Amino acid sequence: MAENVSKYEDALLARLSANVPAKVPAEMPAEVPAEVPAKDAANTFTNKPASNDFMPTFVPNNNSTDNHAIIQIQDVTKRYGDFCLGPINLSVNQGKIMGLLGENGAGKTTLLSIVLRRILPDTGKVFICDDNINDKVPDINQDIMQDVGFVMDCADFHGNLTLNEIRYYTSKIFLRWDDNYFYEMVSHFKLDKDKKIDDMSRGTKTKAMLCIALAHHPKVLVFDEVTSGLDPSVRQDILSIIRQLVEQTGVSVLFSTHIISDIEKIADTVCLLHAGKICLSFAMGDAQKQYEAYGVKNLEDLMLDVISNRS
Repeated sequence: MAENVSKYEDALLARLSANVPAKVPAEMPAEVPAEVPAKDAANTFTNKPASNDFMPTFVPNNNSTDNHAIIQIQDVTKRYGDFCLGPINLSVNQGKIMGLLGENGAGKTTLLSIVLRRILPDTGKVFICDDNINDKVPDINQDIMQDVGFVMDCADFHGNLTLNEIRYYTSKIFLRWDDNYFYEMVSHFKLDKDKKIDDMSRGTKTKAMLCIALAHHPKVLVFDEVTSGLDPSVRQDILSIIRQLVEQTGVSVLFSTHIISDIEKIADTVCLLHAGKICLSFAMGDAQKQYEAYGVKNLEDLMLDVISNRS
């Protein structure tokens, strides 16, 4: 499997080498478009302008309402020294948001890294859109990771690049990259596309990563502590965008956090991780039943009660 990942990375680099010159060309727009041209419904653009309620106007044709599992994690384990993740079994249905809740060191980032194929599990399988992501040698043009967007806790971009330079290079990797959509989000967030990543605040970096993550219209979004360390207004803006994006497009979201209010605001289901193990998982619609069963009043008390009984 490690060889497969290496071949995938080689293919990605080859694609970049074939398509990207040593210097970013001047074809990049000098200014972020004030308005994105609307297209008719047949071309999947809506005719309404972007608003503060929800930034993008593009709506992909993947808004099925069935209960098909888009992300499936089966018997996944990963050991680092004395820490062992798993075995983990969980699934995320289309158009649903699952929140991974747990204290620092619970295994949230390790699990998401496995889902993103950044690291390989010791045992178990991960399916995205019914494809086992570690089962075969990936093809950069057909690989299932083309359907995945992600934002990690720290910026994955080279700090010396500007947002527009990152847009240029990333657009050569994703086959469904949409510049109109990207610039609409940049405009919504009031980002400076010519500012270097290292010169951005933490909140601005998160917004920039979100623009990159969404611009190829993924079917799956993976967020690792995306709102951690942000001020309340920025957190609320990002959470609202995620919730409305799911409602409008049917994208599936798996996100980790230790901020309980984030789970309460947008998650459809919650999965509580502690010491690498799933302690509890339930639909937020059944939260009150869980509180009553454990004799607690809210999600924070439930988390503390479950963790204390497992420690």
